[in-house]
Amino acid sequence: MTAFRLDAEVQFLKGVGPRRAEQLARLGITTVKDLLFHFPVRYEDRRNIRSIDSLTEGETHTIRGVIHETNEKRLRFGKSLFQMGIRDATGILRCVWFNVRSDYLKKKYSVGRQVVATGRVHLGKTERSFEMSHPDIVVLDEGEDEATGGILPVYPLTEGINQGTMRKIVAAALDAAPPVPENLPAAMLERLHLPPRHEAVIGIHRPAPGTPPEKLTACRTKPHKRMIFEELFLIECAMAILRSRNTERVRGVAIPATGDQCASVTARLPFELTADQQAVLREILADLRGEHPMNRLVQGDVGCGKTVVAAVTLALAAVNGFQGVLMAPTEILAEQHFSNLTKMNNVFPLRVELLTSGTKKKDGIRARAAAGEIDLLIGTHALIQQSVAFKNLGVAVIDEQHRFGVMQRAELMKKGERPNTLIMTATPIPRTLAMTLY
Repeated sequence: MTAFRLDAEVQFLKGVGPRRAEQLARLGITTVKDLLFHFPVRYEDRRNIRSIDSLTEGETHTIRGVIHETNEKRLRFGKSLFQMGIRDATGILRCVWFNVRSDYLKKKYSVGRQVVATGRVHLGKTERSFEMSHPDIVVLDEGEDEATGGILPVYPLTEGINQGTMRKIVAAALDAAPPVPENLPAAMLERLHLPPRHEAVIGIHRPAPGTPPEKLTACRTKPHKRMIFEELFLIECAMAILRSRNTERVRGVAIPATGDQCASVTARLPFELTADQQAVLREILADLRGEHPMNRLVQGDVGCGKTVVAAVTLALAAVNGFQGVLMAPTEILAEQHFSNLTKMNNVFPLRVELLTSGTKKKDGIRARAAAGEIDLLIGTHALIQQSVAFKNLGVAVIDEQHRFGVMQRAELMKKGERPNTLIMTATPIPRTLAMTLY
């Protein structure tokens, strides 16, 4: 067996060649390493093949058989119905597709080919037979008969390459390539109980015997967890580098808030802060004192106490002679914040005003904000209008940040000399991460 370097061109692998390499290039695969990291999108469990006569209506099953007929029917209003009959030793299953390219299906599912079909079973309308609507069909290639009893990876494909071919090419790469270099510290892998990188790559392409199919489908096996963690970890590292470079160049508003000031404010609260709230406030306190602008996101479920953290932060800014602004996506939410903070004036002794599209005497409020006579201005999109200005903006809080556009948030930041920013959200973490990257 010939050994290959990871950066070797994929065309030299057994079973590839120049023509197949051109096809693989359409998938972004040009080297052996690219092939190793071309992971399955799902897995097909062929260990529980049911006979057609044993299927149960309303459940999802997998059957194996031979295509014995195909036909197309033209329906009313220009719609079409493509039908395919699959036969095994016990009966016939009818598969139906509505409004699809029949010429493509006829070519792909020709009579006499062996297939594996997976889908939800229901009774036919015109006869007492089983049907599957838009099932998942895998055409078995020559030589795959013996593989139908296990869990097989299903890869992203391109025209000219079927699943059987892709599996053989990936297998050749796994057998010929050297171990994939590790890129995470051994101590980290041990602490998180994650496998080495090369072992994870192999485990994703070749699941260990006995691996529960539901874990494979959900990408919850240890090999999958390892590669998911690696991707997120590297993204975090890249973001940390970018943040470090940005903070080196950008100077912000340093607020000399102290721990005693924070303790004085929180001591007046009619309840004790949770451990999480205290931890977040300690981090915010350190950010406020820094020479670079704070840019912090606080994520938590509705009712977990994010607003109290924001209120303490705004109070610390006011104590040190800085103004604050809190922008909410709706007038109702802005009015709610305004009402809650004014009711707690004994805890947060701030000069608070509300500015929304429905606020009366807007000119007077804007003039007082520009003169520094307002400690905290709460509002909606009205806050980002050109007529709104601050004398000494130190902290900007944005509630439900996912409901504001990037440019809207940027406009609020322009109201001061790079003010410290606190963003609050109850949005699930995946969406928050996506917006952070954007």
